[in-house]
Amino acid sequence: MNRPNMLITGTSRGIGLACAKHFSDRYNIIGISRSTGTYVTEIGSVTDLQFRKYLINKYTPDVFINNAGVGIDVPTDVIFQTNAEAAGDFMVGFAEKMNSGHIINISSWLATITYNPWSGYRESVYQVTKKLITGLSKELNAKQNVYVKITNIEPENIDTDMSRKYLKSGIKPMSTTYIAETIDWIINQPPWVNIDSICISNFRDTGAPGRTRTDTH
Repeated sequence: MNRPNMLITGTSRGIGLACAKHFSDRYNIIGISRSTGTYVTEIGSVTDLQFRKYLINKYTPDVFINNAGVGIDVPTDVIFQTNAEAAGDFMVGFAEKMNSGHIINISSWLATITYNPWSGYRESVYQVTKKLITGLSKELNAKQNVYVKITNIEPENIDTDMSRKYLKSGIKPMSTTYIAETIDWIINQPPWVNIDSICISNFRDTGAPGRTRTDTH
């Protein structure tokens, strides 16, 4: 019996790696990354238009995890190219090919707020790219000719190289494994249910128990 295909961008580390590990016993993992890794199938940059076209033409995943992204420590054009242009191309390209299944966009809690008065210019640009993907996914979900379920996961602070730099004091970061478990819950909803978006925020250590619910949370 053939396993369903799960395509994940940014698979060599962070959330992408956690998802690949979590689902590897049930899915054929097609990992995309700029560097090699245990679950990496195709090496290339998602900012390369020809590479994106190649991936969209070659693969029709049952689940696509739109994970590759950059933070605010890169030039603004790279933020747009990676978080908006590449993520949008993948979402539209695979939504048009997939007759069923799921597209999961790894977004940010910043997509859920109207205005952040403490943000700098690059953080504002980052926020705009995440809002763009949220808006695009809702448009695609509403189209009659799109049969794939599209979900935006909007986490706050996660224990990754990128978000660890911006961790606020008093907040315990979420494990990347928790995001993989959340995706597992989403894709196992009944056929008539779609989770349009789910925002996951951190609970401050001052009010949290000394140990989280499970070792992975």
